[in-house]
Amino acid sequence: MDKYNIIKIHDLVSTNDYALSLRSSEFFHEGLVIVSDFQQKGRGQRGASWESERGKNLILSVVIESRISISKQFDISKIASLSVIDCLFKLGVDSNIKWPNDILVRSNKIAGVLVDNVISQDQVAYSVVGIGLNVNQLNFDTYNPLATSLKLELKKHFSLEQVQNYLLSSLENRIKSYRNKEVLDVKYLDVLFQKDKVSCFEANSIKFNGIIRGVTERGRLIVETGDLINNFDLKDIKMLF
Repeated sequence: MDKYNIIKIHDLVSTNDYALSLRSSEFFHEGLVIVSDFQQKGRGQRGASWESERGKNLILSVVIESRISISKQFDISKIASLSVIDCLFKLGVDSNIKWPNDILVRSNKIAGVLVDNVISQDQVAYSVVGIGLNVNQLNFDTYNPLATSLKLELKKHFSLEQVQNYLLSSLENRIKSYRNKEVLDVKYLDVLFQKDKVSCFEANSIKFNGIIRGVTERGRLIVETGDLINNFDLKDIKMLF
């Protein structure tokens, strides 16, 4: 990635949707960044919404020229999630990835990643990586998991521009390493929330205990239950807290 082209818009329905709306324009290329103070309908996993007070948190979407096989599209989620982990570490916060790409501090959610891929033939041509990072917000509605922010964790106010610079730098470094053939799996699994620990899950309205053993190349969660090893898509399983 040579450089970022940052477009700041104070109020948007969704930064990912806005970036995707520019697909046929000259602006839609790697490095395009859409930043907003507020999203009217920020999207999360499973169709969930993303809560954020106006001007308190970092909300952005980045266009990446992926050019990878569809079978490897989960690599983009790994890159994005690890970039947030790297950014938070630089700021003094240790965090984990709750599969597939929520970022937790202990068991509280501080960030989320949403990837929209543009498919061309048998390839992911572009990826729009949306990241919401809680920075200065102090009060949140009750969600599962509960939310936290940098200010709540470190007891100080942050410059959104500084956090944005850290995040974009971390993303650039991760993309560069990936294109230099660095393997993401070890680091991703190293920070995967509850890996090798007994957790409670729900699938097909049935609750059960299992142990996360990893993630497949296509991003399915590998869960051990007794003598069985099962792979689950996001829509098929939910971790209970």
